[in-house]
Amino acid sequence: MISLSNNIMGRYISLLFILLLASCSVEDFNTVKPISAPEFTGKIETGLEVDLGLTALWAGYNIDADSPSHSGSYYAWGETEVKTEYNEDNYTLNGKLVAGQKLSDSNDVATQKIGYGWMTPSAEDWQELADNCTITLAAYNGVVGYVATSKVEGYEGKSIFFPCSGYKAASNTNNVGSQALYWANQIVQDADTRAVNAFFTNQTTGAALLLNMPPKGAGGLTWCGYPVRGIKKFYLDWNAENCSVGKTTTSVEGEISGNAMWTISASNGAI
Repeated sequence: MISLSNNIMGRYISLLFILLLASCSVEDFNTVKPISAPEFTGKIETGLEVDLGLTALWAGYNIDADSPSHSGSYYAWGETEVKTEYNEDNYTLNGKLVAGQKLSDSNDVATQKIGYGWMTPSAEDWQELADNCTITLAAYNGVVGYVATSKVEGYEGKSIFFPCSGYKAASNTNNVGSQALYWANQIVQDADTRAVNAFFTNQTTGAALLLNMPPKGAGGLTWCGYPVRGIKKFYLDWNAENCSVGKTTTSVEGEISGNAMWTISASNGAI
């Protein structure tokens, strides 16, 4: 019998987990068991707009949910309607996507369901959340998920909850209570059938928020149904003679005046 060292075995398990995340077939994920966690003892923000001190406001709950502990609806990447079946044959964007493509306002479910200024997070937005928050495996109102608690000065202790809502494939909802997967706004750079997704995981070193994208992952199959968490962000561009200023902001309230030209965009940095 061949014996593997702990280091090699750890690498094998990590590779296997990434490969599973790269697909979403029922057979792949049915082996994932539900997890348990103690109830979170801090305060979970329950409003639509939550300021964690980041460049975007994060929604306090999933699209179509009415509280942080509810899963909301599941959407294939780039679709804005809920379906009873999630498969490649009924995917409306099948064969229409290109590598690296980003969501437009018309096919971003966050924009369409919540309103102008709202969007599906980019990989950079998810990474910013991971870098500036403590991630904790915990339960909220009896639902197991992950809590992101801000570490930004002045916002410490503000927390939002991501339930383990699983995913949709065919007519099945798989791994509720064990997996928290969310779409990002972009197709991976080397394939037109997979999109970047964020996933929460409980590792030996603690809970973490990671990205499933090359080179560490292949991305999720676009026709699978994932929950979506919206963010709110605007980009202001000010142009005057010999002067140009760009700024990302979470609000455009107030009066903008003067002889300069302002451009306001609700896309991810697109002017």
